[in-house]
Amino acid sequence: MALRTFETADAQYYLGLGNHLTSSAPIFEDVDLGSLDFMVLEGDSSIFKTSSDIFERTQYAGFERVKQQFHKPIYLVDDGTLLESDIGRIVTLSLSEGPLYIFGSHLLIKSIKRGKDQPKMNRRELFNRLGKGIAGAALLSPAWQLMNSFGGDVSPITELNNLRTNIVPTYCLSFRDAVAARKISNYLVPRHRHSDNSKVQVGIVYGTMHSGIETKLKHPWIADATIWLYHTLMGIGDNDILNIVMESKANEDAFWELTYHDCGLFK
Repeated sequence: MALRTFETADAQYYLGLGNHLTSSAPIFEDVDLGSLDFMVLEGDSSIFKTSSDIFERTQYAGFERVKQQFHKPIYLVDDGTLLESDIGRIVTLSLSEGPLYIFGSHLLIKSIKRGKDQPKMNRRELFNRLGKGIAGAALLSPAWQLMNSFGGDVSPITELNNLRTNIVPTYCLSFRDAVAARKISNYLVPRHRHSDNSKVQVGIVYGTMHSGIETKLKHPWIADATIWLYHTLMGIGDNDILNIVMESKANEDAFWELTYHDCGLFK
């Protein structure tokens, strides 16, 4: 697990990268939660139906104090595309990620090692590397997921994962990261803008595999390009679903309720 602290022109971000089997609350031990304007948790309306559903998840155990002590809003901004009928395409795209990662990284490393005076790669060598890449993906992709699931010191993993999900954009990670980054920076931060123009304080809790959110918040054009690739060009994601932002907040009786907002960012 790791905490990534960074800022943009409008906001100060605390990105907690944890896993789904242990609480991510310890990541924020040194963060003054009372100073945060809001928090964003991984998940969407296909997973959570009530506020209690959120905190029944081990990953978010301990974050209730944000609501109980500080009455700050908690948002869910995931893409929610799994509610759609194009699940077949989504599964196919997701399964293609492993080979893309391994093959792309393999070629990149080999290209760096290959000197300028070396002959160019021929077709046989290309297909040989492709085969190794796919075989490696079958072994390494589950290992990568296990590292994410069981935690530990993931600082090196977050750096590498951030690089790979932005260089080789894929649906399951890159597209979801891009949708989340756009909703946070273009909808939630302006919604909580301070009257004195000081930076909005934002806490984000996602799995380690979503470390690419940091780069997409710092460089919005990467998020825009990823959304254009999957949403505009490939037709992934219904606008009505992508525009959903879920908010968990306390009502007058101190019970939590979910409110649905239309961010209007996807048209």
